[in-house]
Amino acid sequence: MLRAFLDASKTFPGKTSAPALTMAGFVGEAKVWSRFQRHWRAARKKSGLDYFHMVDYEAHQKSPYSKWGDQQYRAILDNLISLTIDIVDFGVTASITKDEYDSLTLEEKQKMSDNPYLWAISSCIGQIAGRLIKEGSKEEVVYIYESGDLGEPEFGDAISRLMRVSEKFKTLMRIFSIMPGTKRQFPALDSADFLAWEANHYLPTKLGVTSQPIRPTFQRVLEHIPMQSQIFDSAQLQDSAERTQRAALPGMFGFQPGKSPRKRPYRW
Repeated sequence: MLRAFLDASKTFPGKTSAPALTMAGFVGEAKVWSRFQRHWRAARKKSGLDYFHMVDYEAHQKSPYSKWGDQQYRAILDNLISLTIDIVDFGVTASITKDEYDSLTLEEKQKMSDNPYLWAISSCIGQIAGRLIKEGSKEEVVYIYESGDLGEPEFGDAISRLMRVSEKFKTLMRIFSIMPGTKRQFPALDSADFLAWEANHYLPTKLGVTSQPIRPTFQRVLEHIPMQSQIFDSAQLQDSAERTQRAALPGMFGFQPGKSPRKRPYRW
């Protein structure tokens, strides 16, 4: 049995040259994730952390991050990366820039509930299933994604309906179960938080918008962990929505018949 931990990271206009939403996570054997969580929970407790948040870590202003000396500050992230490298099989990322999303028509957005989160997390699940199929693996995946992100409740509702009515979908996508969780419940979500933040902040360079070099922390992960990534353009977003609607049941991810579409656009 495999486990996948997924989390989202978002950057905003005025803060970066390519504001975007990135969903990312790692996949590994359930038994080794249990070992990861045991060791990482102990490391967090020793450092006074309830959970790790990359945004707060980088800002270095909130407690307990602001109280750490340089050595402890570097050590906690090094520990997280080392534990992750030791146990995961591979990682996935899926990114949608605000510019590409804003270029879609409202009708095109509504095919996925005007919710880029749906596109990004669906891509990650699809990439994981595709890799397992390509490898000839019959393993199923327990998915845990962090609760609380904008767009997450709609995904939870849609995937719950789909899992209830389509055994074929579960089998095709290698899904054993899928559920939201918090970092306090699942310390392994901290690793997904790290990956989503790193991938999202490296996106402007990857797109050729800036020439900022890759951070050593991200480079270290990429050197040790196989990674699959998707960066959507508007054409790929349109195609993905069409394929998702054909593969799933009508109205499962998009707006259901008889319901009014969302008039307020998704806010970054």
